[in-house]
Amino acid sequence: MKLLEGRQGIAVLVVGLMLGFYLYKRKPGPSANQPTKATGQAESPTEQRPGQEMIDSLAPKVKVEQIVEERRQSNLRIEAGLQSIPTVSTGSGLKFLTRFKTVPMGCAMGDFDFIKSMTDSYSDKIFLLSFEPLHSNKSEIIRFRVSLGDIASPRPLEVVVPKVPDAARDYAVYLCLDTAKTNECGKKKTIGPRFWAGALNKKKDRDGVLYFQALTVRNEAAYILPSKHWNDSAVKSLKKTLKSTLESEATLDHMQKKLLDLSSAPARVSQNALNLTLPYKHPNCD
Repeated sequence: MKLLEGRQGIAVLVVGLMLGFYLYKRKPGPSANQPTKATGQAESPTEQRPGQEMIDSLAPKVKVEQIVEERRQSNLRIEAGLQSIPTVSTGSGLKFLTRFKTVPMGCAMGDFDFIKSMTDSYSDKIFLLSFEPLHSNKSEIIRFRVSLGDIASPRPLEVVVPKVPDAARDYAVYLCLDTAKTNECGKKKTIGPRFWAGALNKKKDRDGVLYFQALTVRNEAAYILPSKHWNDSAVKSLKKTLKSTLESEATLDHMQKKLLDLSSAPARVSQNALNLTLPYKHPNCD
C-alpha cells in the first residue's frame, strides 16, 4: 500500500512539472510595443527610424510662395505665347540649336526670294546671323557668317548663350547682309519689302537687316518671343504680361519697330530647334 502511494506521488509530481513547462512555453514574449526589461518603456519613433532626422535635414526647403510664383510666371508665359527653346546646360552656358526654315507661302515674293536675289554666289559668306544682347554687354554677341547655301540648308547651328542666374537677358536675332564684314547687324538699316526693289537696283551700300526676331534667356531657360501681332494694343498687353519675364520692356518697343519694317514671319520651335522662318513664292504660282 505504501509502495502504491509512493508511485502515485511521483506520477503526480511528473505531470505537474510537464504542465508547468507547457504553460511556460505558451506564454507570449515581449513585443516591439510592450515595455522591455531593460528600459521598461516602448521604443520611441526616433529609435525605430534612426536615419529619419538626417533625411529630413537634407530635404530641400521650398517655400509655398516660391512655388506659387513660379507657376504664375509659367502661366503668364503661356498666355503671352512664349515658346520654350530646348536647351542643354554647358557649365556657365545654355546650348540650343537653330536653323533657317524656308517655306512656300503665297504667290508674292518672300524673304528667301529676296535673299537669293542679293547674291550670285551660293558659297560666299556675305550674310551674318547674330544674337545680340539688347541691353547689356555688346561683346557677348554670338555670330555666324553664313552663305546662301547655309541659309538654304536644313543643317542646324549650335548657339551657346551665357546663363543669367536670377535675372533675364534679352537678345535680338538678326539676319543681315554684311558685305562690309562689320560682324554686327544691330546698327544696320532695315530692308523691308517696301524697299526690296530699290535695294536690288543699288550697286553699293546694300548691307542691311533682312530678318528679325527676339528671345529672352532667364535662369536656365530660353524663350522665343511671339511675333505675329505687333499693333500698339498687342504690345501694351505683352508689356503687362511679360513685365517680370523680360530684362526690359524696351525689348518689345524695339521688336515692334523692327517687325513693322520687316514683316518677318514668326520663328517656330520644332524638331528640338529654333527655326527661323523664311518664306518664298510658292512654285505653283504663275
